[in-house]
Amino acid sequence: MTRSNLTSTSTPAFPPAAVIQASGHPVSTELTGEAVILDPVGGSYYSLGGVGALVWRLLQAPRSFQDLQDAVLAAYQVEADRCRHDLQQLLEELQAAGLIEVRHEETS
Repeated sequence: MTRSNLTSTSTPAFPPAAVIQASGHPVSTELTGEAVILDPVGGSYYSLGGVGALVWRLLQAPRSFQDLQDAVLAAYQVEADRCRHDLQQLLEELQAAGLIEVRHEETS
């Protein structure tokens, strides 16, 4: 089993209406404000603190990218552009690890 801190350098585009939620297979718990996530399929575990733990907690139910961004902005003093960039980066990392599922909703 490997321990990973999620870090990445590229940022995908998650449109505001994209619906994101935790995949069905990771097992997670919160310990002293940190989300600890076990991926039994991949044999890895991850830890997310601060903003990452908040986002992981929110992802236990389907949320739009915009809802996630609004929650982070409400909880932390951060500029909207920085929040959007960092949130996109975190979600890319979670998606690459197979920990989340993303649906791109059609808008009319």
